[in-house]
Amino acid sequence: MSRSSVFIIVLTVSILVGVYCIMDLFGQQALNRLYSPRKWVNLEGGYKAGIQKKITVSRPDEPQLRVAIAPIMSPEKSRPLYKDLISYMGKVLDMTPTVQQRSSYAEINDLLQYGDCDVAFVCSYPFVLGEREYGLKLLVVPRVKGKTTMQSLIIVPAGSSTTSLTDLRGKRFATCGIISQTGWVYPAIWLMQHGENPNTFFSEHVICNSHDRALWAVAQKLVDGGAVQSRVYEREIQQDPGLAQKVRIIMQSPEYGIAPIVVHPHVAPALQEKLRRALVSMHETPEGMKILAGLGIDRYEFPDYALYDSVRRCAAICNPRP
Repeated sequence: MSRSSVFIIVLTVSILVGVYCIMDLFGQQALNRLYSPRKWVNLEGGYKAGIQKKITVSRPDEPQLRVAIAPIMSPEKSRPLYKDLISYMGKVLDMTPTVQQRSSYAEINDLLQYGDCDVAFVCSYPFVLGEREYGLKLLVVPRVKGKTTMQSLIIVPAGSSTTSLTDLRGKRFATCGIISQTGWVYPAIWLMQHGENPNTFFSEHVICNSHDRALWAVAQKLVDGGAVQSRVYEREIQQDPGLAQKVRIIMQSPEYGIAPIVVHPHVAPALQEKLRRALVSMHETPEGMKILAGLGIDRYEFPDYALYDSVRRCAAICNPRP
């Protein structure tokens, strides 16, 4: 080996050792401060529906409230819908709220399970799965139009002659996702109870990743039928009355516990209780009333775990996995 080659090797090793020593000297906190300054980042180009999305990148020593939003509605609708409520939550706790969105319920449950978020807006079946698998906790439940329940609606295009799920054998069926109580678990159990295999009954199970997209797929006749959450259906029809002329409800499920706000079990009990009490008293303040009105919610209430017993029974019968 030549002298020049030996020199290059020695120099490379020295540089690597020097970098390691510097990292050890300053520590991870110093490196985080170098690469994670507090700033606002505008993401304007290429975002659906032309929405400006702002992300706060906080210093590591700042208290953060990590909030995840499950795709009950599509991200381009749910983020602006919940932004004022999430800001309110951050203000109550004097913490910087950071929002996390994913393309499926399962991904949101992963964030919760592995401690990558603190609070989340989820649906009832993902809550029951999280409760069973890693102790996920209810924070509050919303009351909407006087009810704390929701239903699965089986819908078809308005001109379809279909009258029940059995008429959709060999057809295309749209849902929000596999671990959705109102999107898939209800129709799957109904088919099982009528002697059918839900995994082979349809020619294609189209996963739309949100209830509003499943509704749109049926309205546009891209599929022959679908299952959607009643609260999302009502909201979409209210905002676009023309949709009511494009789809028809052929079946309705029993009532299930409404989509709750949940909290990771490792979040400090005092913090949980402070946020819970702030949310259940929102309707008593002008600011809170305005935020709730924008969400179509009467008020938030202390959780009743028995509200989700019917979902737990469904989970014992049908346990789909993503």
